[in-house]
Amino acid sequence: MTNSTFLGLLDAGLFMGLASMGLGYYFKPRIRHSLVMCGYVIYALYWGFWSVLYMTWENNPTNAIFTVMGVGVFAYLAYHEYLNHTRNEYLTAMHWAAKGTALTAFLYLMIERVEAVGGYIVYATAWQTMKIMNWIGYEPKGFPVTLGNLFYDANGPRVPLHGSGIAIILACTGIQAMILFFVFNIYLKADAKRKFKAFLMTVPVIYVANQFRNIAIIFMTERNITLGISDDAFNLAHNWVGKGFSFLVLIGIVIYTFKVLPEALDNLFTLFDLHKRDKGKVSQGKLVLPKNEKPTEDKDGKEESGLEKTD
Repeated sequence: MTNSTFLGLLDAGLFMGLASMGLGYYFKPRIRHSLVMCGYVIYALYWGFWSVLYMTWENNPTNAIFTVMGVGVFAYLAYHEYLNHTRNEYLTAMHWAAKGTALTAFLYLMIERVEAVGGYIVYATAWQTMKIMNWIGYEPKGFPVTLGNLFYDANGPRVPLHGSGIAIILACTGIQAMILFFVFNIYLKADAKRKFKAFLMTVPVIYVANQFRNIAIIFMTERNITLGISDDAFNLAHNWVGKGFSFLVLIGIVIYTFKVLPEALDNLFTLFDLHKRDKGKVSQGKLVLPKNEKPTEDKDGKEESGLEKTD
C-alpha cells in the first residue's frame, strides 16, 4: 500500500467519524450519544495514527506530542459520551463541543485536502496582501508587488508575491482561527445579537491582523532585521515575531469573546469539571455540583450557574 493510499483511507475514516460526531445530536437521545462516542473514538484513533506518522515519516516530535494530547482529550470526551448514554443524561456543553469540533475539523480538512478550495483561499489572501502593500506604497524591491501564478507543491497551494521575496501558503491565511471562532459561535446557545457582536470582533479582526502580519514578515525579511538573536531574518519574523503577534491577538479575542459570550466560558468550565460529575448531578443540560464541591470559577468569582458565591 502506498503512502497516498494509506492517507486516503485514513481521511475517509476520519470523515465518517466526523459525520457521526457532528450529526449524532440530531438523533433520538438513546442513539445520539453512541454515535457521538463513536465519532470521538475514530477522531482519537486518527490523531493516534498521526502521532506515529509524525515520528516515523517526518521525525517531528513536537507535532507528535500535540497529537498524543489530542488522543487523550477525545478519548476522554468519548468516555463521557458513553456515560451520557448509559445514564440517559444530556449536557449542553458536550453538545456544543461535539458539533463545534466536528464542523471545524470537517471544514479545515476540506480546505486542506481539496486543492481547488485551498488554492482559492491562498490566492485570495495573496491578492489582498498585494493590494494592501500597493495601496500603502510599500515596495520592498523598489517596484510594485505583483501576483504570481498559483501552483502546488508538497506543502499545498502556494502563490508567490513578486517583488516581496516570499510566497503565501495556506498557513498564511489565518483560516484555521477564523473557522474555529466562527463555528463555535454558531453552535453556542446565546442571544443572537451578542453572537453577532462577538463575530464582528473575531473573524474580521483575525483577517485584518493576519494581512498586516504578512506584511510585517515581508518587511523584516527584506530589511534583514534579526535583532541580533538570529541569523535568518525570515525565521525570526515568521516563527517568532509573526506567531507571537498572532498569539497575542488571539488571546485578546478570546478574552473579549468570553466577556460578550459568558455562555462559552460556562461550557468550557463544564468540560473541565466533567471529572467531578459523579459527585453531582446533571439537570437541564447543566452539571450541578454539591455545595461542598467547588466548581471551576471565572475571575469574578461566579460559578458555572452564573450565581454569585456565598459563604
